Formats: sequence, C-alpha cells, structure tokens
Amino acid sequence: MRRLTFAFLAFFIMSCGYKAPPPGKPDVNPPQIRITFPQEGDSLYADTTVNFLINDESAIKKVALLVNEKVVSVDSVPPFSLEIKLETIQDSVATVKVRATDLWDNTGESRPVKIFRPLVEENEN
Repeated sequence: MRRLTFAFLAFFIMSCGYKAPPPGKPDVNPPQIRITFPQEGDSLYADTTVNFLINDESAIKKVALLVNEKVVSVDSVPPFSLEIKLETIQDSVATVKVRATDLWDNTGESRPVKIFRPLVEENEN
C-alpha cells in the first residue's frame, strides 16, 4: 500500500509542472514574418494597424509589436492584430518589428521597417 501511495504521489507531483508539447513532429524552425504595412519610409499621422504575414510549420501562439526594440503590443488570439499608437513613438524616426512565437516556443522576427512620425508644429496665431 505504501508503494502505491508513493507511486501515486510521485506521479501527481511530476504531472503538475509538466506541460506536454503539441502532438506530432517537433517544429524546430522559427516563424517567418514579413510586415506588409507600413512600408519602409512611410510617415504615420495617426494610430495605425500593422499588417503582416506569418509562415510557420505549426500554429502561432502569440505575436508582439516592437517599436525601437520595445514591446508595445501583444496579441495571442487569432486573427492577430497589432496597432502602433503614435504616443509610443517619441522620436520622429522609429523602427518597427513584429515578433512571433509558435506552439513549440520558436521565436522569429520580421525585418525592421523604418517609419517616420512628422513632428507637428504649433500654430503661432
């Protein structure tokens, strides 16, 4: 009886912290991401939705938007949507990237896209 209790207890403890990988062959390649909008050199005058394409062998778990290497938006529910808020761009030039993580925890990033936020001059009247 002690052995059975010990075996059950050991199984219970080990199963609590273990997260099984998704079924099937392991995916060892990171997602490939390409930003389709905004494009290199675009100027943003308002909050803007970032359009992107993702290609991966398995499903995508989450995506993140990085502005100047800082995560400013995360989405984990498909269809994924990320938005650049103008208030997150402190300078007139910013670099935007999308990072995606798949179910196997492989992470990939898009190529950086340089965008511009024109500085608004105050009217002196």
